[in-house]
Amino acid sequence: MRLFSQTHKVLRLGLGNEFSDKERLISPILFAILFVVLLWFSFGELPEAMGVRVYVAEIFLALFFALQLSFTRIFEPELEDGALHLY
Repeated sequence: MRLFSQTHKVLRLGLGNEFSDKERLISPILFAILFVVLLWFSFGELPEAMGVRVYVAEIFLALFFALQLSFTRIFEPELEDGALHLY
């Protein structure tokens, strides 16, 4: 239970810092929208049965990459301060 509470506190603090600035909130959203639009144009016409699966996969990948973008930026202040250096 202690690991869960520590992880919850770190994520809450990190996401609170991440989304406190409007630029940090808008950037992943714009990235996800652009990613979905580019994939939509690249696939063209798809059969309806396959189109739903492809659309769900596109949304999943867009959210995954947008979250990766957000989570890498969470640790920027610690890297600048040298808090994550092991030596």
